[in-house]
Formats: sequence, structure tokens, C-alpha cells
Amino acid sequence: IGVARIAVYWNPAGARTYALVLGVAYAALFVLGLISGVTTFGGLLPLNEWDHGLHLVTSLLAFGAFFASQGTPDTARA
Repeated sequence: IGVARIAVYWNPAGARTYALVLGVAYAALFVLGLISGVTTFGGLLPLNEWDHGLHLVTSLLAFGAFFASQGTPDTARA
């Protein structure tokens, strides 16, 4: 996540896409965490109650960044 963020830092369109992809990914992790019986994601990703809240907040912040950046001079469509 960190390397991808650094790669799109100077590109406003890339940063918007990054925020959208990050929001979708964390929203998917949140939904996966809500599914009864899913406590690990293939043994690689433990999911618990604190993770659900963290994924939801991160997803909302990413979607907020995406929607807040619409219409800015660098990304506005003519």
C-alpha cells in the first residue's frame, strides 16, 4: 500500500484511482469480516472485531478522499 501510494503521489488522477481502489479493497475486507465464520483469510489475514472497525473507517476515509477530489482543477474534465 505504501509503495503504491508513493508511486501516485504526483499524479492527481492516479491518486484518485488509488483512493477508489483502496476504498473498495477495505470495504471488501470489512464485508468479509462480517461473514459469520470467517476469522482468517486463507490463514494469512486474521480478522477480529477491531479489524472490522479499522477496515470500515479506512474504507470511508478512502471513499471520502475519492469523492472530495472530484471537480478539483487537476482532475476536472473539460
